[in-house]
Amino acid sequence: MPVAFAKFILPAVFACISLATRAAERERHSYTVPKVFEYVSPDTTPIVFSVRSRAEGAYAQLYCAYLDVHYADGSHDWHKIAHFTPGTHGWERATGAFAPVKPVKKLELFGIFRDGVGRVEFDGHAIERRDGTNDVLEVRSMTDLPYSDSDVTSRKVFRGRRVAVETERTSPSKLAKRCPLPPGDIRVWTESSLATVTPLTFPSADSLCSIELELAGRESESAQILVTSSSAVDGVSLSLGALARADGKAFKGTLKWERVGYIARGHGFYTHPDAPPPTERWLPGPLLPAAPFRVRAASTQGTWMTVTASADAEPGDYRGEVRVLADGRSFSVPVAVKVRAFRLPLRFGLRTGFSVMDGFTRRYYPDDFAARKRESWDLMLDHRLNPDDISRTSPPEIEDLEYARSRGMNSFNILNVVPPARPGQTWVPYARPEVVFAPGFYSSFTARLSSVVAELRRRGLIDDAYLYGFDERGREYYDGIDSFWKRWKRDFPDIPLVTTSRQFRDFARGDRARNGVLSADIFCPVVQHFDQSAAAELKALGKGVWWYSCCQPEPPLPNFGSYENPLWEGRMLVGWLTRRYRVDGFLFWIVNRWDNGNEKLDEEETFFPGWREGEGTSRCPGDGTFLYPGRTRILPSVRLSMLRDAVEDYEYLIAAGDDACNPYGSLVDYPRGPATLLNARRRLAVQIEGYRSSSKMK
Repeated sequence: MPVAFAKFILPAVFACISLATRAAERERHSYTVPKVFEYVSPDTTPIVFSVRSRAEGAYAQLYCAYLDVHYADGSHDWHKIAHFTPGTHGWERATGAFAPVKPVKKLELFGIFRDGVGRVEFDGHAIERRDGTNDVLEVRSMTDLPYSDSDVTSRKVFRGRRVAVETERTSPSKLAKRCPLPPGDIRVWTESSLATVTPLTFPSADSLCSIELELAGRESESAQILVTSSSAVDGVSLSLGALARADGKAFKGTLKWERVGYIARGHGFYTHPDAPPPTERWLPGPLLPAAPFRVRAASTQGTWMTVTASADAEPGDYRGEVRVLADGRSFSVPVAVKVRAFRLPLRFGLRTGFSVMDGFTRRYYPDDFAARKRESWDLMLDHRLNPDDISRTSPPEIEDLEYARSRGMNSFNILNVVPPARPGQTWVPYARPEVVFAPGFYSSFTARLSSVVAELRRRGLIDDAYLYGFDERGREYYDGIDSFWKRWKRDFPDIPLVTTSRQFRDFARGDRARNGVLSADIFCPVVQHFDQSAAAELKALGKGVWWYSCCQPEPPLPNFGSYENPLWEGRMLVGWLTRRYRVDGFLFWIVNRWDNGNEKLDEEETFFPGWREGEGTSRCPGDGTFLYPGRTRILPSVRLSMLRDAVEDYEYLIAAGDDACNPYGSLVDYPRGPATLLNARRRLAVQIEGYRSSSKMK
C-alpha cells in the first residue's frame, strides 16, 4: 500500500525542527519529531520507513528514525530503528524496513534525538507499504589487512519480506592505510596502556621507544611494546631484564608480557569520535600468553607488558630494559619504573559487581569446570575486581568467598531474586511478575537462603553480602518490589537489596507517588539515567547509589562496553567519574559472555576471524566480553587491564581525600585523551606522598 492510501497526521509545528546545545554548558537534550499514519484497511504489507536529518556535532543515546507499530488487535511493536550517522553531516536519509506478522492499524514515525549534544534537524518522514526490492538500507566497508589483502563490505538488504546482512569480499584492498616503512625495515616502539593500537596503526617520527611507569606498592601498571614490519616476520620474542635502583637494590615485584590478540568488527557498530577509523576491521581484544609471534607484512603487532610492585616494594627509581628479538636483530627498549612511597590496600577500594557467570564457564569447560572457575576468579582478583555474579540462582560456595576475601574482595551477591535455574539454563536475569510475586515464592526463596546466611554470619562475611533483584524492571513491578522488600527487611535487615530496576530513573524524573520507587537499599541506574541531585536526595534518606553500563550509553556519554570505546574513557568513567559523583559501586552484567557459538581461541594465533559477538550486541561489539575462552586457559583482555587501572585510580582518589585533584566534572564535557588522566594521576601520587605515610595505607 503506498503512502497515498493512508491518512496521516502531522503535529501542529513540523517541517524542519532544530535542536541545539548551549556550547558553554554542553547540556544533554532530547527532542522528538513525530508523524502519524493511520490505515483504513489494516493488513500485513511490509513497511519501509525513513526520515531525513542533518547534524552539527551531534552525539546522542538515540539519533534515528524510530517506528512504533500499532496492530488492529490492540497489540504493539515498538523500537524499529534506522540510525543516522553521528557527528556532522549534511542531509541524509535513514531508512529501515519491517515485515509485520499481524494487520497494522497505525504507524508512528519519529525523528528522535535523545539524551545528546549538538544540533540536528529533521524532515521528510515517509512510509511505503510494499515488498522489498533489493533495497540497500545500510552499507559498511572495512579492510581486512593485514589478515588478508581484501576489503569486506556488508550490506543490510530488504528483499521481499526479509531483511538480511550480506557480505562481499573484494581484492586487493583499496581501503587500507599502507605501512610507511621501507622494504625490509622493522620498527620497535611503545605506547601507554590507554592507547588503542590497531594492526594498521603505524609509528610516527616522534613515537617513543622507551617505557616509564609509576606505581605504588601492591599496584600494577602496563605499557605496550609494538613491532611494526614492512615484511612478514616470524619468531619475534621479548626478553625482560631485571629492574634495579642506582644503589643496586633489586625491584620487588614481577614483570610479565603477553601478546595482543585481535577481534574482527562486525556489522553496524556505533561510531565513536575517538575510535579507530571505521574502515579498519581489526581491534585489540584478548591478551595471550607470552610466546614467539608473527608480525604480518605491513602491519603492527602489539605486546602488553605489566609491572606489579609487591606490597613491600621499596620506593625509588628502578631501571632495566626489554630486548625485542626479531629477524636476527635485537632492539632495546629502556624501562624506568618509579615506586611511590605508599601502597594500595589489600582490600579493594571500589565495590564492583562484574559478573562471572558459571553457566558460560560450564558450557565451555564441562570437564574441568571447577578449575576454570577458580582460574576466572583469580583473573578478576588479579585485576582488583570482585568475582561476582548478579544473576546467581544458587548461593556461592563459602570456601570460594573466603578465598576471594583473602585476596581483596569487598562485596558479593548472595542470590538473584528469581526461581532456580532449569537444567541446562545458562542464566536467569529476571522473572515475570506473576512468578516472582506469586504466593509462596518469597517463602521458597528465603528457604534457599537461611542456612547460607547463617554460615555467612558465622564466618564474618555478612557485611560484604547483598541481594540482587528486579533487573531493569519497570513500573509494573514496583508494587511487588515494595511488598517483597518490606518482608525482606523484616527478615534480613542487615542484607541490602541492590536493584537496577527503573526506580532511580523514575524517582529522578519526579515520580514520588508510588511506594515502590523507594523500595530498595541500593539503587543502581544505568549511567545515562544518573542524576546527581536525585542521588544526593536518596543518600540523605539512607540509601546507597551504584551505577552501571552495558551496551549503553553511547557517545557523548562515556562507556567501555565496546571495542569502539577508547581505553582512557572507561578508566575515566569507572575510576574518576565514579569518585567525582560519590557513587558507591560499579556494576557490569557479565564479563564472560560466550554465547554465540564461538570456538575456543587458539592461543598460538593472534587474529581471530571466527570470533563473533552476541547477536544482541551488534552496535556494541565486545559488550560482556572481558574474558575469553582459550583452548588451554581463560584469557584476560586489554579492557580488563584498563578496569584494574580504573579501580587503582579510584583508590588513589580515596587516599588523597576530599582535596584530591580530579579534572573530570561532567558526564559529557570532559578532557579527551590519555594525557589529562595520567597527569592527574601523577599529581595525586605526589599529594598522597606529601601528607600520608605508607603505614596509613595498610
